[in-house]
Amino acid sequence: MAIDQANGTTIAFGTSAWTPEVTDVGINQLREKLDKTTLADDSGGRRYMPSKLIDSEVTLEVQHDAADHPPLTGAVEEITITWALQSGESTAAKEVFDGFISQYNVTAAKGEIITASVTIAVDGGIDHTDAT
Repeated sequence: MAIDQANGTTIAFGTSAWTPEVTDVGINQLREKLDKTTLADDSGGRRYMPSKLIDSEVTLEVQHDAADHPPLTGAVEEITITWALQSGESTAAKEVFDGFISQYNVTAAKGEIITASVTIAVDGGIDHTDAT
């Protein structure tokens, strides 16, 4: 298993063409457990089955640019994360999904670069393409 480095990772917004300077990317996915316990179950514990649906969101840390404001009122658009190309790979791994910005929080501290935390709500699933 290769250990990947993040430097060189990019994100592209298909419709709005927003181009943030990203310093951190996180993909958060949750698959709910469905309680299938019945009154007849007396094993001392609940019984579960996995949901077929996955709830996903992507989080970013970016350098805030007042001249390139995020599409907070924009519609759902295709977003592509291209992971950094690693040694020996000819094509990088990608995550492609439809989504929209649901949260944008700016932080400014004296003497520091102005940054923002961004949350992207994923509309549907995330398609993963392996590196080759």
